[in-house]
Amino acid sequence: MQNHQWCASSVSFNSLLFTAILFCQPPPHRYYLEDVEAKKWRVHHGVIEKKLGSAPNDPSTFQIKDLMSMEVS
Repeated sequence: MQNHQWCASSVSFNSLLFTAILFCQPPPHRYYLEDVEAKKWRVHHGVIEKKLGSAPNDPSTFQIKDLMSMEVS
């Protein structure tokens, strides 16, 4: 098994995330980058909400609600 270390700024989050997550405001990968900079790891949980009847690729219709973070050691 190979293990590679990646610089967080070199990760292409757009190629890794589901469409709904890409359009959320704020972008969820922001929390990962904040954790890397702080050198503290947290578990993040939230609900991705989309306006009823909106187009699947309309970025203004997605948002993260009820976001919770818990620091882990």
